[in-house]
Amino acid sequence: MMNFQYYAPTQVVFGKDTETQVGELIKAQNGTKVLVHYGTGSVIRTGLLDRVCASLNEAGIPYVSLGGAVPNPRLSLVYEGNKKEKKEGMNERNKSKRKEGRKERRKGRKEGRKEGRKEGRKAGREGGRKGGSKEGRKERKGGREGGKEGGS
Repeated sequence: MMNFQYYAPTQVVFGKDTETQVGELIKAQNGTKVLVHYGTGSVIRTGLLDRVCASLNEAGIPYVSLGGAVPNPRLSLVYEGNKKEKKEGMNERNKSKRKEGRKERRKGRKEGRKEGRKEGRKAGREGGRKGGSKEGRKERKGGREGGKEGGS
């Protein structure tokens, strides 16, 4: 068996009237926009959905609603949620962070290649090249052949 660590930071807030804390809890996690996905029955009848939405409004968190949650949903409902998310720009902050990360990686690779070229030129200068002379050619050829002396 392989050893591994699994880290899944999850905060569960449970209890009476905790739905009124939704807006502040999302704000504390730096949430900027929410997709409220709910079923069709009791969440509406009991007023829970209204209380959750009121908490979001009070905290100044914009939200988009998507009803129709069911156990074992069809992929079409999942795709509908994805479309809403993209249409509403709900994941823009994360997209920009990913884009910044890609730019930093590219920049690092580019600078690494540049350093490699500099080191290669420096090594060439320090390698004692003797220009186009016959002696210099023999020395370089010997170096490429794994250190053999001489040449032709």
